[in-house]
Parts: sequence; C-alpha cells; structure tokens
Amino acid sequence: MKTASIQNKNIETLVRKNVISVFREIFTDPEYRLKLKPNFVKRLKKSLESKNKGGVHKLDNILKKYRI
Repeated sequence: MKTASIQNKNIETLVRKNVISVFREIFTDPEYRLKLKPNFVKRLKKSLESKNKGGVHKLDNILKKYRI
C-alpha cells in the first residue's frame, strides 16, 4: 500500500510541475497576443494530429488508473 501511495505522490508531483511549467511559459511569453511563430504552429498541429490519432489520454483516465 505504501508503494501505491508513493507512486501516486510522484505522479501528482510530476503533473503539478508540468502544469506550472506550462503556465509559466504562457504568462512569461513576451510575444503574448502577437502572431504565432511558425515553429509553434508546427508543434501545435503535430499535437492535434497526435490527439486525433488517439495518442493523448484524458487526465481523468490517468488519475483513475493510478487511483489518484
């Protein structure tokens, strides 16, 4: 039982760090409200393609899997 608890804590910490990182990236972007860079548009399209192919999992499903 301790292992599951530790694993849940590690996953929670990892998710939290990633969410904070994304918010920092968004809020500290000096180009906020400016035209998107071509590289960003390319990454965004790739992300959407991955989502459409089923390469992205819903957070709820991940949390259920690890019983968080």
